[in-house]
Amino acid sequence: MNALYFLNYTSEDFTHSYDGNSETFKAGEGRYLEDFRAHLFAKHLVDRELNRKNLVTNDMTARAEIEALCFPAVEAVPVAQALDIEEKKKVSKKAVKEEEFPGLETE
Repeated sequence: MNALYFLNYTSEDFTHSYDGNSETFKAGEGRYLEDFRAHLFAKHLVDRELNRKNLVTNDMTARAEIEALCFPAVEAVPVAQALDIEEKKKVSKKAVKEEEFPGLETE
């Protein structure tokens, strides 16, 4: 199984559920997901954006253009590698947060 980098390229948050779990992607946020989940979220984000433009959702040319924006990285990576990438992003965000407020203690 592979993972794809899914990007909410829009200026608004996007929320959709998979298997009963709701996931929110902030505006401009991207992350690696299993390929089948990435395609599911992309499908629904594309539908939302086509509806906003008052275009039919079966316009394959428009769908392809918008879907390309959801997947800026062309190649898929193994899921284990994607999990490692996402974990490193979390660690680096935490390190930045700690540097911003050196005297602040958190639980």
